[in-house]
Amino acid sequence: MTFRLDIDKALAATAYLIQKAGGRFDVFVLLKTLYLADRTALIKYGRTITGDKFVAMPKGPVLSRIFDLIRGKEISGDPHALAKWQKFISERERHLLRLKDTPEMGYLSVREMEILDEAFRTIAEVPPYWLAEWTHREMPEWEDPKGSSKPIDPVKILKNAKKSDQEIAEIEEELASINSLKSILA
Repeated sequence: MTFRLDIDKALAATAYLIQKAGGRFDVFVLLKTLYLADRTALIKYGRTITGDKFVAMPKGPVLSRIFDLIRGKEISGDPHALAKWQKFISERERHLLRLKDTPEMGYLSVREMEILDEAFRTIAEVPPYWLAEWTHREMPEWEDPKGSSKPIDPVKILKNAKKSDQEIAEIEEELASINSLKSILA
C-alpha cells in the first residue's frame, strides 16, 4: 500500500493545526497529531489526509516526509516541496513552528478538518511528557526501531482496526487507482 505525499494537503493540515494551537505549535505534539489524524482517516475512509508515509521512531510514530520538511530536508520525488513548505511554515524556533503565511485551506474537506479537530483534542488530553509512551501503548502498529526508524505498513494499522482482508484489498485497489491518476496528472 503506497501513499503519495500531497504537499498542498500536508501544508493545509499543518497550518490548520498550528492555527488551532494559537499560531505556534510544538513540533513533537504536531507530529503526533498529524500521525493520529492520518491514521484515523485511513481507518475510517481508506485513505489518509496527507498521503505521507508512516514510520516508527524511538519516541513513537510520525509522518516521515513532513518530519523531513520540518527538519529542512528535501523530499525525493518532489523538488519543490521544501520551498513550498518554507513559504508558509517557519523554521523551528526551539521546539515550535509557526505560520509565516496561510496556505490555501480549501484542499481540506470538512470531514478531514473534523478528523484533525478530533486528533487535536485527543492529543491535547495527553501530557506532552507522556505522549511518546502513550503512542507506544495506544498504537499497536508501532514497533521499537532500536534507535533508528522503521516503516509502518498501513495494512497493519487496518488489520489492528479489525478491517477484513476484503476491505483491505478494496482500499489497496482504490489507492492504486488514485496513484495512477495522480501520476498521469503530474
